[in-house]
Amino acid sequence: MVVLVLQRLEREKDTLTALRAWQKSELATAGWSMRVVGGGSEQPMLEAWVASHRVPGVTFTGPTPHVADEFASAGILLAPATAEPFGLVVIEAMAAGVPVVASASGGHLETVGLLPTALTFPPGDPEAAAAAMRSFDSGASRSDASNAGRQLIEAEFTIAHHVDQLLAEYVRARRSAPDSAPRPWASSAWERARWRPDRTRRGPSWGGPAPPSGWTGWPGWPPS
Repeated sequence: MVVLVLQRLEREKDTLTALRAWQKSELATAGWSMRVVGGGSEQPMLEAWVASHRVPGVTFTGPTPHVADEFASAGILLAPATAEPFGLVVIEAMAAGVPVVASASGGHLETVGLLPTALTFPPGDPEAAAAAMRSFDSGASRSDASNAGRQLIEAEFTIAHHVDQLLAEYVRARRSAPDSAPRPWASSAWERARWRPDRTRRGPSWGGPAPPSGWTGWPGWPPS
């Protein structure tokens, strides 16, 4: 089985914590290996650290366009970044059914961290990360995490769900706004020019452009 680290090899991604966690987990003795997929300025330092500490089972692959293949062979995704704004790789891993061990920070708290049984660890803590990885050594625990991750993605992170949420926000904003509020959804160039971000209404008597001939307003607005 493979522990996958899929990220840029830059300081903010804290890949060194992933390597230290791998070393402390001793999963190599159970037949596991680690694949570090990605490139960046820290790669030479990380490779040197692995060599100097004689850490077994680690392969640096460099960047790859074949991310789906990496997920297909992974037993765990390890996401150590200490301040990930969102963490798209975590979402992609859960969608592919790969269990995730992630730092309890940033966007991870709003993705894998939503799972009741999420295996997260304090940022920069290799001992805690190693313990979390060891808990996925059994096939049953990985299967449960895989199913839970996929269910979370289907419930919260599909494109359809995102669009529904976004439209609902627009409807709520439109219903609660006064008539003088800006209308970013304006359906014509004249309407977009007429409503400024500072909520100042514009029109012919305020120096704004005149409405086009036959203009009747925004089709379908306001929502019922």
